Amino acid sequence: MNAAALLVILLSHDGYWFGGSGNQINIEWAAAVPMPAADLRWELMFETVQVASGKLEMAGEGMTTVRITPPQVRVRTTLRWRYSLTARAGGKELDHGEAPIAMFPRNLMEGIAHRIDSSRI
Repeated sequence: MNAAALLVILLSHDGYWFGGSGNQINIEWAAAVPMPAADLRWELMFETVQVASGKLEMAGEGMTTVRITPPQVRVRTTLRWRYSLTARAGGKELDHGEAPIAMFPRNLMEGIAHRIDSSRI
C-alpha cells in the first residue's frame, strides 16, 4: 500500500514551531475502513541526535494526537519528526516516514521596533 494513502499527518502551524512551546501532530487513517490494531513509534531528531521520542496506540477511528514540547533553540533550526507504524499482531511495519519541523527561537521578534524604526514602505 502506498504510504501517502495510509495515514494523514497534520503538523500544527504547518511545522513552523517556536522552541519551548507545546505543539501537536494529528494523525488519522486515510481510509474509513476497519484498520488493524497498530502502534505508532516516533522520534524528533536533530541530525543524528534524538531530541524526543514516544510510542502511542493508533486509534481505530478518529484522530491520534502526538503532543511535543521541543527544546528552545537560539537560531532557526530544522528538526525531523520520524515515525514508524507497526501492526500490534506480528509487529509488521505498515508505514514509516518523516516530516521536517522548522524551529525558531522564542525571542524572534525581540528588538524589531528598533530594527525597523527608520524604515519606509
